[in-house]
Amino acid sequence: MAKLSVGILTYNRRELVLKALVSVISQGLADVEIVVVDSASTDGTADAIAAQYPAVKLIRLPRNLGCPGGRNHLFANCSGKYVFVLDDDGCLCEGTLEGVIEIFDRQPDVGVVMTRRVPSREDLLDRKVDKALIELGSFSGGMSAFRSEALNKIGYYPEHFFLMAEEAHLGLRAMNAGYRIVQAQNLFIEHPAEGGSTGETRWDFYRYRNRLLVVLELFPGWICIKYLILRMAGYFVLSIKRGTVLKYLRAIGDIVLHLPETIRRRKPVSWDAVVKYLQLLGTLEDGKICACL
Repeated sequence: MAKLSVGILTYNRRELVLKALVSVISQGLADVEIVVVDSASTDGTADAIAAQYPAVKLIRLPRNLGCPGGRNHLFANCSGKYVFVLDDDGCLCEGTLEGVIEIFDRQPDVGVVMTRRVPSREDLLDRKVDKALIELGSFSGGMSAFRSEALNKIGYYPEHFFLMAEEAHLGLRAMNAGYRIVQAQNLFIEHPAEGGSTGETRWDFYRYRNRLLVVLELFPGWICIKYLILRMAGYFVLSIKRGTVLKYLRAIGDIVLHLPETIRRRKPVSWDAVVKYLQLLGTLEDGKICACL
């Protein structure tokens, strides 16, 4: 078993994922397994990886399963004690993997380690770098590392989410199992400015539906009802501001239509886990709450 696996989920980003692989290899660690899951790319991504990096474990999916489904294939095919999941358009900065291993080895109650993002390596010069760990309520899935033991205990991402909020679902279950989610202030990945699903309105159906499903599937008792009402009201207002009221209504309709399935999946976490989750929501890097929440 490798000490660390690095997993990359990719879709039609041939040149970017090849650059990401270079950054992994450049870390200079011997005991590292690299796994790439290709979500049925049509731009030759998988063939390019197979040709240039034959040692990489390459999984070719027959169709795009979305972020949670694709990353679950990463988890299932990574044999490392720890698993670092890197976005296909991200690059590891110097010492990141070594730092992740050190944190996991030193603190057995840490289940997830999130790194920090910089638009370019030049921006590292302007960052305060120390070894402090900040405890979080959730994390960003393409720049975080996981303790495999924790994943085996709590399970993987909810595949029916397809996109958005799967990190909040997994993170809340991790906290319920007694694991901490931390952000390492001295570990970085180079990643372009936030965009894509974070800002685009075309994904707003998942934005509204999945965050409500987190409450429905995991919040216990009356706090489930309270936060369901609060979030429904909040997302309705947000949908007006974003001009996506129809996507909001479609999300509500989908939840109602599949309510029996949601009830069957429902496995409420403890009251303490939800309280901790809500208290920590505002402690992500730079005081911003990620779109995954």
